[in-house]
Amino acid sequence: QRMKTDKLDMMQFHWWDYGDKRYIDALKHMTDMKAEGTINALSLTNFNADYLEYIVDQNQIPIATNQVSYSLIDRRPENFMVPLCEKHNIQLITYGTLLGGFLSE
Repeated sequence: QRMKTDKLDMMQFHWWDYGDKRYIDALKHMTDMKAEGTINALSLTNFNADYLEYIVDQNQIPIATNQVSYSLIDRRPENFMVPLCEKHNIQLITYGTLLGGFLSE
């Protein structure tokens, strides 16, 4: 109501304690919100490939994007994340690409 909108274009979900499986419940609730038209796209931040695969394969939760750290120095997402995202048509959003200015100065 305070945002004066009926629908969010994208909701990014971040979780820090993977031992606490309630994040699956939260994502299922957001999937319901997507089905109801409250949000257009459900996205993740900082989920590694193993957890992303668990979310989409075992729980059938539709994910639009995953935002991860990626740079010329840290190219780890190329190993597992990129192929997984391509397999599931998930867009990859990156941050830290210039390492906080380290690569641009």
